[in-house]
Amino acid sequence: MIRTHPITEARRLFLGLIDRLQKTFERVVITKHGRPVAVLLSYDDYVRLTASLELLQQKKDARGGSQTDA
Repeated sequence: MIRTHPITEARRLFLGLIDRLQKTFERVVITKHGRPVAVLLSYDDYVRLTASLELLQQKKDARGGSQTDA
């Protein structure tokens, strides 16, 4: 589940948001003037996300990586 909080509310709720993220693996979108500016996620989610990105990059590199114009 993704929750959205304005930055002023997120600041006030910060410790509670961190506790909730650790238990539920929710993600929180932080908005400023109604626009998304940041995302909070648990450290475990972050580790999984970065590991997935690294695997995708390795697969891309193994296939020939990025293609450049000659």
